[in-house]
Amino acid sequence: MPWSEYAKNGIVDSITRNKPFVVPMLAAQLHDGAPGSSGITNPVDVEEDRSQITAAEAVDGVGLNTGADATWVSEESTTITEMSFHDATTAGNFLASEKLDQPVTVADGDTIALATFRIEMDD
Repeated sequence: MPWSEYAKNGIVDSITRNKPFVVPMLAAQLHDGAPGSSGITNPVDVEEDRSQITAAEAVDGVGLNTGADATWVSEESTTITEMSFHDATTAGNFLASEKLDQPVTVADGDTIALATFRIEMDD
């Protein structure tokens, strides 16, 4: 997962400078191309740009989503290829982006649900 400069610096500062890096929430945005360095390029046209992901406490460096799925309602037919992650549903800071394992084609009016989300810090 390519991390933003903001996230990389926040994580390093929390380790090296005892400066807590707090992400108040995790929100995902859908893209039909590369999200770019700010995480806002090529957004998919949906009713709400970002949807919140809730997660359980990490175990062994792995975080999994819990609770209700993050959802969006498509306002165009497109193929979703990437997701970006932010610390707010509007504005806020770009954290990272990830290419989908498999592109997802949606039609206008489709509800898109993120049923499974996993974030892992490798050894």
